[in-house]
Amino acid sequence: MANIKNYYFLNFLFFLFIFFNFFSGWGFQILNIFNFPITYLFLIFFLMNIQFNNNLAILKELNLSKTLILFFFYNFIILIKSFNTYGLMSLRDASYILDFFFLLFGMSFIYQNQNPILNLIKYFKILLPMAMIFLIIYIFKNNLTTSSITVFSPTGRSADFLFNFSTLQYMWIFFGLISLFFVKNKKISYILFFILTISSIIFFPKRINYLWIILIFIFLRTFNKEEFFKTFKSFIFLIFTMLIIEILFQNNNFNVIHRLDFIYNHFLSSFPGFETDDEFFLTTSSTAQWRYYYFKMVLTDIFSSPIIFLFGKGFGVALTDFNVQGINVRDPHNMYLSVFARTGLIGLLIFLVFHIKILLIFIENLKIQNIENSSQQKKIILLLFIFYIYYLFPAGLTSAVLSSTFISSIIYLFIGINIAIYSKNLYENHTNSQ
Repeated sequence: MANIKNYYFLNFLFFLFIFFNFFSGWGFQILNIFNFPITYLFLIFFLMNIQFNNNLAILKELNLSKTLILFFFYNFIILIKSFNTYGLMSLRDASYILDFFFLLFGMSFIYQNQNPILNLIKYFKILLPMAMIFLIIYIFKNNLTTSSITVFSPTGRSADFLFNFSTLQYMWIFFGLISLFFVKNKKISYILFFILTISSIIFFPKRINYLWIILIFIFLRTFNKEEFFKTFKSFIFLIFTMLIIEILFQNNNFNVIHRLDFIYNHFLSSFPGFETDDEFFLTTSSTAQWRYYYFKMVLTDIFSSPIIFLFGKGFGVALTDFNVQGINVRDPHNMYLSVFARTGLIGLLIFLVFHIKILLIFIENLKIQNIENSSQQKKIILLLFIFYIYYLFPAGLTSAVLSSTFISSIIYLFIGINIAIYSKNLYENHTNSQ
């Protein structure tokens, strides 16, 4: 029996939700009606049209229900206490707790009468040309009128709704993977993958992107060896092509934006002790020292009191006092340290247990696939897994990703989809074995 009412309308809303989170990003996050975020209007409508009992039964069967209930209620109690002191800022810091409910809708998306895997692939393929359009718009943004409407958050932040470009650095890599997995013409598939992936590195030369691309090749090598060898050989060919272009045109004022030596030095400047005469890399090297300073400061604060150590400082309080161009940096740019500081050791342990269980389900789901290696379902699982790994490690270790609803809501949605696929696979394997 279908787990979702109003099938076609809800699938349309599902598509819009993915579109706005991937392409509008920060603009969609702060968009609100009478100070109520649009994101959570979507969530309320989604939750009104699912059957909780079915989802809870699946979670219980997979030994997840107790962990999820504990995860939610522990953090919700801290949120209520924090809201009385810090108001709206506590909701901002705790948005990932509310985003948790997108997991339930992700599960419901799979448990419906029609083919959810093909629908999901169809939505991703529809959005793939949009990723290329945004690339063109970004390249020529100085020559185009790249503005839509300005939206404001209840706390006073503002952004262009559609063209704020807050998601491009990871969105291009994600849709590059979509082209690699689901575009049938392999030549076009590889071309799109490299254009989108390299664009992310060229225009957003951030260490988080370098780490994610390295992880992508590790995952392809582990779970899809044939695709790995083809992709890796082509990737090496592209790098050598860039080197040849650099050598041929270096004396003719030709400049490859953020060329390979920049990327190489930029990556190494992540580590303390990096030595160079370049002022830029001396500056980026200092960011590692900056992180160490604030990590130490936050940890000192955590260990200053047994109450803070066990239960945290709560949501809404700034964990750092750093200011960049008038914007207060309130977190130490590390997801795990932020969770530790805000919810204490108990909250951190619950958070880690929850995500370790989710991580194991992803791995088990890839292992139990009984259909051919190139199956669409396995590719979907691998795609969602790679994006989840981005959330846990490159983003989780280097940014305040928890406060980015446009990332965390999608992550929980994808987690729910994977849980439901895993449950169905277990049921089908059990049925076939009898």
